[in-house]
Amino acid sequence: MGVVDLTIPNPTYSRFGGSLFGALFLAKQRTVCAGERSSNPNIAIIGAGIGGSSSSHFLRELFGPEATIDVFEASDRIGGRLNTMEIAGRRYESGGSIIHPANKYMGDFVKHLGFKKLKSSEPSSLLGIYNGEEFAFYGSRSKLVNDIKLIWRYGLIDLYTMDKFITNMLKSFSNIYKLQENHQAFNSVPEMLKAMGGEEFYGYTQLTTRQTLEKIGLKPLLINELVTAVMRVNYGQDVTLNGFAGKDQVDFTV
Repeated sequence: MGVVDLTIPNPTYSRFGGSLFGALFLAKQRTVCAGERSSNPNIAIIGAGIGGSSSSHFLRELFGPEATIDVFEASDRIGGRLNTMEIAGRRYESGGSIIHPANKYMGDFVKHLGFKKLKSSEPSSLLGIYNGEEFAFYGSRSKLVNDIKLIWRYGLIDLYTMDKFITNMLKSFSNIYKLQENHQAFNSVPEMLKAMGGEEFYGYTQLTTRQTLEKIGLKPLLINELVTAVMRVNYGQDVTLNGFAGKDQVDFTV
């Protein structure tokens, strides 16, 4: 296993992507160490993906140049699943390509590293859902027409229910920032999730995505088409995916 030494005062990293859950976990490391400050701590971090890289950044902020921070990484590059690949002379995102506006930590990294937000030069794409035999849904470039088509296909009540569900989930996710500002730390992931959104928020980890969405009253048509399409694009899986991971993708994609 290789060793990447990140003891320099201002380490830089090649790529950062939109892993909110990883950033939430890393913030916990930040506050735990705050209560265990020593004069010259020696810190080892396993993995140089977005989790390990972010941890080293937060710990360097916390302890300053006195700390020795070693990051152990098996591969020859920093970034983990966050990467780009070149095909026919063009570079494409191959992992972690989305940063949601509600992701404070990743937004802060963009500013800290001096990255610029660029608008896509490509024309707006159309939403199409193919069921294996035909297009079950085909959208429009007009937002008004597209909304009417969605309502006609999936029903106003289901779309409103899903929108409300997404809003509540984002609110629960955002609670982590206030908790961390107050130096709240957690001994386990379940404890952290319950502090963010209560037993119900944690409970999604015990259900499939289908069960989670059926629980809030969504009909099979919307789950089988719109939500399943999101799962296929982001994970290459279907709605039997773990409910917490599935609702996370619905929150940040739909």
